[in-house]
Amino acid sequence: MNLTLLVPDQFDPVFTIFGVVIVILGGLGSYVGVLVASFLLMTLLEGTRYIGLPLASDKIAALRFIIVGLVLILLMAFRPQGLFGKRKEMLLGE
Repeated sequence: MNLTLLVPDQFDPVFTIFGVVIVILGGLGSYVGVLVASFLLMTLLEGTRYIGLPLASDKIAALRFIIVGLVLILLMAFRPQGLFGKRKEMLLGE
């Protein structure tokens, strides 16, 4: 018998933010974009794990999230519809 419990502690706010970031990166309404964005986000997070700086581990963890935040800011500045989103879907009434 397989018994599974849902505990509110499992739903960390960072986990929820990852989901929102993946949708924004991929583009709203794009299934392929969500798949590619989840791969890119996890690759970026895991790739920055090996930053060789003489800092404490908590500072390196904060630096990893700063790098991800900068990538998201740059994407929103240069491609606000996401990686696979369509610009015409973002325009209202046109």
